[in-house]
Amino acid sequence: DIDAKLLLISSISSGLAAWTKNEGLAISMTNVFILFLMIIFSKKLNKKTFLLLLKYILIIFLVAGPWIWVKNSLTLANRVVNTDTLTIANFYHNLDRLPLILKFMTNEFLLLTQWSLFWIFSLPFIALNIKKIIKNPQLLTLLLSVLFFLFFCILTYVVTPFGIRWHLETSLNRLLADVVPLILFIDALLIFSQD
Repeated sequence: DIDAKLLLISSISSGLAAWTKNEGLAISMTNVFILFLMIIFSKKLNKKTFLLLLKYILIIFLVAGPWIWVKNSLTLANRVVNTDTLTIANFYHNLDRLPLILKFMTNEFLLLTQWSLFWIFSLPFIALNIKKIIKNPQLLTLLLSVLFFLFFCILTYVVTPFGIRWHLETSLNRLLADVVPLILFIDALLIFSQD
């Protein structure tokens, strides 16, 4: 069963996250998408759960709305993600950036001076336990949250109007740091799960 109180807390948190930079918007979109997927795959899509999803989205807009209004009224446009960069033409034109983005991400995962052995141990550990993660809705939700957030980050790098190398060098480690708590939580749940 879906706990309406937890959904309320999550939707308010997602709305507040949207007040931050692009990462907060990505987290908000990720949360909506994950909730939608969980409802669909649990085969509990009915009028009640559909209304819960709509309320969830509405609360996000109510919380994030004032900031969006202020930002637009003061013309504080987002220079990375906006109507000029979020076009199909821009996306296809910049798809050749994808190998460089993935190479930078791989190099960042292996950067011992930045992350020590965190990614080197965490990624294989999660991969080795993927069956356990898929069987556990809580673990699956957390992993999907990380993957969708990283997908939105990659999408941002594809459409950015800035030089791709500069943008990766100045922000990738910060974006990866955003998912470290979730990865640690997944690792801990896997280690201490009763199987």
